[in-house]
Amino acid sequence: MGRRLMAIPATNIMRHAMDTYTFVCLTRNQVATVVDVQALASDACVAHAWSLLREHASAASVEVWRDDAVLVVVERDGARMRPRRPPAERAPEA
Repeated sequence: MGRRLMAIPATNIMRHAMDTYTFVCLTRNQVATVVDVQALASDACVAHAWSLLREHASAASVEVWRDDAVLVVVERDGARMRPRRPPAERAPEA
């Protein structure tokens, strides 16, 4: 038996393409505390930056880089970071 190769249409490859992003967690005085490199879909990079802010309390912001350019800076200021409560402790809905 010979090996069969599966043909994948180019449109499917482009739809599922992932880029490599570098996430740099910075303190208020611009000291990098964490550098994280991830291959993600383009619509997932901001969500990953928010998850890094949740994981790293010392980070005031996260720079999101692709290649040699900063795409976005996600700032902790102005965001409400509420702790998750178990369902039993949540207030009843009106």
